[in-house]
Amino acid sequence: MLRRALYRQVKVSAPASTANLGPGFDVFGLALDAYSDEVELVLDSSSDGSNTTNTGSLTIEVGGSSMSTEHIPDAVEHNSAGLALLSMMNAYNIRDRIRVRINKGIPAGYGLGSSAASAVAAVKALDAMYGLGLDDLTLLRHAAQGEIASAGTVHYDNVAASLLGGFVIVRQEPLYAVKVEPPDDLLLCVATPKVDVPKGKTGVARSVLPDKVQLRQMVSNVANASMLVAGFLMKDTRLIADAMMRDVIVEPARMHLIPAYASVKRAALDAGALAVTISGAGPSILIIADARSGDIKDVVEAVDDAYSREGIDCYVKACKVADGASIHR
Repeated sequence: MLRRALYRQVKVSAPASTANLGPGFDVFGLALDAYSDEVELVLDSSSDGSNTTNTGSLTIEVGGSSMSTEHIPDAVEHNSAGLALLSMMNAYNIRDRIRVRINKGIPAGYGLGSSAASAVAAVKALDAMYGLGLDDLTLLRHAAQGEIASAGTVHYDNVAASLLGGFVIVRQEPLYAVKVEPPDDLLLCVATPKVDVPKGKTGVARSVLPDKVQLRQMVSNVANASMLVAGFLMKDTRLIADAMMRDVIVEPARMHLIPAYASVKRAALDAGALAVTISGAGPSILIIADARSGDIKDVVEAVDDAYSREGIDCYVKACKVADGASIHR
């Protein structure tokens, strides 16, 4: 049975996110209000429900800042939102012609869940447009298909954070996601160096990870990932920060890919930050402080100065944990 649209236009915004948080590789995600993407779906005026679902049934338009749109393809099969939408359209027999307008606010390719946000906004908009009433896990499955465009593989940490908001824990098989609200005193800062990001950067960042790890490394990361979860459940920002700093597998393998990482990390900690880690696959970094540590502005200034000393321009933003994707009809 062909699906008929309930609305001719639906707009959804979805927040940026950071993944891993140290020891939680491909498992932890955190939604950030620093940036967001917006996707608007518009039913083509000539659409009568008789068109077959293929790349011709979607037309993608990408807009936004140069840092957000660079390297973003408008070909459906190479676009995160496009792949996610095709997954849903094929699954639910949607054959209309749909125009997809993507307004990119999240810097693309910088480890802030840009592809995930577009995919999440797209599937949530399609769900609303056709009144499908899909549950969150089903939306996650379709949104994660969009990650193939940027990462070359399906992963759920960023899409879960962008869809649900808050701190999320994701198990891939069988798929399940849990959202936990953050402590009230959790302060965040995201630093994004303005450096050239190669195409396929996420794939490169994954390629440097070890195929095998020592048992003691695995035990350490499991223990610290568990402590980080406990920190969120107990609303203990300092426990979260302590655990986040103790990744012994992924960060050591990737830190050479992050410009000026060691010096910026040191500057942030000296200025009162509690923890610093790579945001997703980088090159952005995530910094944690709490209200008792003083003003996050001191950390922002210290990080900005540290990049300047290295001759690197950057965007440094204080931010908070974000709510999940939201509909704007």
